[in-house]
Amino acid sequence: MKRTFWTVSLRNLLFLATLSQPLAAQAVPAPLFNSILPDIQQQLPPNLQMRLPSYLPEMPDPLYPSVDVGDTGLTVYLSPDPECDRSVQPDCMTVGGAAVMHPDAFADWQQRHQDDLTPMELSNNITGRYLTIDYGEGAIRYVAWQQDRTGYIVAAVADGISRDDLLKVANSMVESAPIE
Repeated sequence: MKRTFWTVSLRNLLFLATLSQPLAAQAVPAPLFNSILPDIQQQLPPNLQMRLPSYLPEMPDPLYPSVDVGDTGLTVYLSPDPECDRSVQPDCMTVGGAAVMHPDAFADWQQRHQDDLTPMELSNNITGRYLTIDYGEGAIRYVAWQQDRTGYIVAAVADGISRDDLLKVANSMVESAPIE
């Protein structure tokens, strides 16, 4: 009888121990990005990993993603114009985006904005930096952070997203599986 008790207790203990272990589940990118995943995989500069948000706040109009690669890294832009492709039309209207940057380019970006960056806690014990820049015609909100020795920035037109929603977008990127 004691043996049965110990067997059941040990089994329950192992079951509870398994449940208490943190799961390494990672979010997948929001469906909006499915059409550009092959472009990202083909164009991603060596030694960089892109993370895309799994969360995007609801918008009144659909958004369309495009990919642009430059000296600093890779950027995914979101536009209300389905024909907007920043790699072809650098001046087409975008409402936000996410970038992965080479370490030197990210350090330069942070250096240029160091006086205005406000520290903020992100998921997975990552410290991010928040910034709003007013460009005269409107303001843009930014959240920047380093993860796996890579610099990430997510940005959006301030009129279109709250600070809290941008933070949710950034956290969903932090928690997402990297695209390599």
